Amino acid sequence: MWAVAVLLAPALVTDGRVNWSVDEIAARTGLSSARVHDSLRFLLRRHCIRQIGILHNAPVYALR
Repeated sequence: MWAVAVLLAPALVTDGRVNWSVDEIAARTGLSSARVHDSLRFLLRRHCIRQIGILHNAPVYALR
């Protein structure tokens, strides 16, 4: 979860949103797609991030 959060944090602060697919995040962190998916679900459930839409078949996340 920390690897995903550390990857997303700079983009969320700078741009206000992130538009990366699970596979892109997995490639950047070295984690499996399943692990990235679980990490994103954890961050969503804990209200750290929120999904604001879908763009080019990838979810768009923003800070809460």
